[in-house]
Amino acid sequence: MPYVLPETRLVHALLRLHQRSCDGFSARFLADGAICITGPQRAVFYGGAGWISRFVLHVHQGFFDAVPAAVDRHAAFTS
Repeated sequence: MPYVLPETRLVHALLRLHQRSCDGFSARFLADGAICITGPQRAVFYGGAGWISRFVLHVHQGFFDAVPAAVDRHAAFTS
């Protein structure tokens, strides 16, 4: 099994706790104490203090949810 950074394991645990998939998520602390969390759709940076509560809030708000594919309106009305 490949090595996984502790901060990535923490993010995965938070996602599982809130019944979300942790596929495609990783995290790493930066030299200035901030953390970068990368998800399937985007990457975000949080300052060191209070990042967990802001991350969980963003998870609940759907910030990391997949963007739905564009709907082909022509195909929807011609079938």
